[in-house]
Amino acid sequence: MSVKTLQVTQTGSAIQVSATAIKCKWAVFQNTAAAVMRVGDANVSTTQGVSLAAASVPWSVPVPIASTFGTDLSQWWTIGTSTQKLDVIYDDLNF
Repeated sequence: MSVKTLQVTQTGSAIQVSATAIKCKWAVFQNTAAAVMRVGDANVSTTQGVSLAAASVPWSVPVPIASTFGTDLSQWWTIGTSTQKLDVIYDDLNF
């Protein structure tokens, strides 16, 4: 296990946070841009998903109690204006 940082550059369309499976114990999402972006499942859109305000307080993925890992970053999607950056800090379980 180790804490890692991933930066996702928005394209203007819904994209996966990671194209490959990244199992992690926990994850924190932070919008570092000047406009709103959203995170959610494959159906995320400009009106659906968790809204991350511009330069917002980070949003944490809840950690299940009875699980060997909390989430897989390839199951998370994001949408924002082209070139916006989403920072993801997570506890990597891929070892």
